[in-house]
Parts: sequence; structure tokens; C-alpha cells
Amino acid sequence: MPLAVTLCTETIFDAFSGPYETHTFFHGHTFTGNPLACALANASLDVFDQEQSLEHINSLIPQLHQQFYALCTKHKLFYPRVCGTIMACDLSDIKNPNATLPKRLGKILYQIGLKHNLILRPLGNTLYLYLPLCISKEDTHDIFIKLELALDCFKTDYL
Repeated sequence: MPLAVTLCTETIFDAFSGPYETHTFFHGHTFTGNPLACALANASLDVFDQEQSLEHINSLIPQLHQQFYALCTKHKLFYPRVCGTIMACDLSDIKNPNATLPKRLGKILYQIGLKHNLILRPLGNTLYLYLPLCISKEDTHDIFIKLELALDCFKTDYL
């Protein structure tokens, strides 16, 4: 069920504020305030409280970050960055491009991941991991094992 909110600074909002014909803020209102979506969002927040989802994921985050940075170091991946359960790194050095590398490294790694029953989310040559807040410690362990195997194949065949 879609639900949206648009957040911006007051400076950005003011840039769009004015007569409808010239300065209307047209962004993000399609799904704003949908009553059914709002009811579902409230029910989801209740589940968060009941299952202590944020406490659970906060207990996993240090381990996730440590595993991710170790993986990036081992496989010489570039510019690792993390924010909560979102982790990303570049498969090639975007600051010093290598013209001899295949153009779509992310797609190649995605296809290798599928062979290991792992669905990855590359965006160009950037690999993203975006783990759900309900993930278990066992599932994160499994994901990192499969990612390790996929990266071993990827590095052997393409880099």
C-alpha cells in the first residue's frame, strides 16, 4: 500500500512557494495521506514496538558493519560506506577508471549472486546491501557467506 511524505528544508520549500502557475511544490503528494495506507503504517509501528524491531536491528548493526568492511578490505572493493542496515561499495575505482574492465560489473556480480541463491542490488558498478529490519543473525551470516562466494567467483573471472 503506497504512502509518501516529502521532506525538505524550508529554503527549498520557499523556492517553490508562490502563485500556483509558477511556483507550486509538485513533489511527492500523489500518495500523501491515503487513509488506508496511514492505518497500515500505524499498525506497522505497533508491530515495531511489540517485536522491538529497532532494538533487535541495533544489536546486529555493529556486526554487520564489521563484516561488510572486512569483506570490502579482503576483496579490495572501493569506498565502502554504511548507514544502519544499508551498506554499499564500488566494484571499481570510480576516481581512477580502468578502461579494460567490463562496463557492467554490477550486472555480472548480480548474475553470479543468483547462482549462489543471493539476490544482490547493484546500481551500475556499485553494490548495495539493504537488509530488512526483521533479519535474523543467522540470515545475515548466510548472506555474507554467499556474498563471499560470489565475490570469489567474480574476482577470479572478471578482475
